[in-house]
Amino acid sequence: MSDICKQMYKLVEGVVQFDILCGVPYAALHLATCIANDHGLNNVLLRKVVKQYGTGKLIEGVYKEGQKCLVVEDVMVSGQGIYESCEGVEATDVLLVLDREQNGERNLKKQGIRLHCLIRVSEALDILLKHKRIDAELSNEVMRFLKANPANIPFTKAEDHQRTSQINKLLPFDERAALCSNPVSKKLFTIMHKKHTNLCLSADVTTVDMLLKLADQVGPHICMLKTHVDILEDFTTSAVTQLVELSQKHNFVIFEDRKFSDIGSTVKQQYAGGLYKIADWSEVTTAHSIPGPGIVQALQALLQSNAYHNTDGLYLLYCRVKNTDKGDNLGQQYVNAADAVMLRGADIIIVGRGITQAADPVAAANEYKNLGYESYENLRTQQKSDE
Repeated sequence: MSDICKQMYKLVEGVVQFDILCGVPYAALHLATCIANDHGLNNVLLRKVVKQYGTGKLIEGVYKEGQKCLVVEDVMVSGQGIYESCEGVEATDVLLVLDREQNGERNLKKQGIRLHCLIRVSEALDILLKHKRIDAELSNEVMRFLKANPANIPFTKAEDHQRTSQINKLLPFDERAALCSNPVSKKLFTIMHKKHTNLCLSADVTTVDMLLKLADQVGPHICMLKTHVDILEDFTTSAVTQLVELSQKHNFVIFEDRKFSDIGSTVKQQYAGGLYKIADWSEVTTAHSIPGPGIVQALQALLQSNAYHNTDGLYLLYCRVKNTDKGDNLGQQYVNAADAVMLRGADIIIVGRGITQAADPVAAANEYKNLGYESYENLRTQQKSDE
């Protein structure tokens, strides 16, 4: 890493005038820190959100308004993370390790941001090809994929920034619902307000009977039920029909944690077709960002209304919540419900084995429901007292 940082610094040394360094949070912090240490430069930390404890600052470190900042990033796709960081510290130059060449440089140029890039993905592929680490077929396949998935991002208008920041504040859930234009977000926040719950049950069970029994028992205490439908050993279409009926009976949102990660055309078939026909019954579905914007465009094309893609800010679902064990022997690590909300900023806590493996799942769900909701209200109270 030290060698990479030295080569990066040569790109801007004597070319760009700056006073401080800032790594894009959080993946590039080590690069910015390494460059700063090697050259005796000031380095600041730009937080994604202001913490409700400690210093309560967005920018940590020695920073004065008006100082010129050089932003450091490891990999760029669309450039949106870089753009947001540049806005946070008023920077116009970016030092980058790898450009995936998916329109990021062009996006930044439109915003007056100059890019200083160590290597582009096409150059990296040429080097690997030259040294026979890959063949021409693979190199061409990678470039075809990148060109077919350009990352054209709509930079948010100032009034949308203001609206997003309002939604992200610790407002009561009914007020957050009123600010939402996305119908799923509005429904979810409304449920959370009416039922006084920010609990999502992770129902990782292997039979339909277990799933439906849990949904019916725990349904009154949750705002959302998360499934992994592909682990059900006896899945049938009637099972999801019954699950939808239970979601209407107990008023919760169904969340299929599918984690789509293929190319757009394949994901489109996985979402709407196949055995599970997820689009017919799941209101929330997860997808990896690795394949690029094509995956979002494919999913969007299946929905009748673009309203489902309106941006209503961010809300954080925090998994791995359990109040007893620290983890298991397969790499799972837990945090308790209060810490997930108070220290890690969760809007919704996702609890699995803490409920499904409890002697009394209903009592456990009620306990997590109360802990999660009370923690959110306590954090709101704390925020008000700090203002």
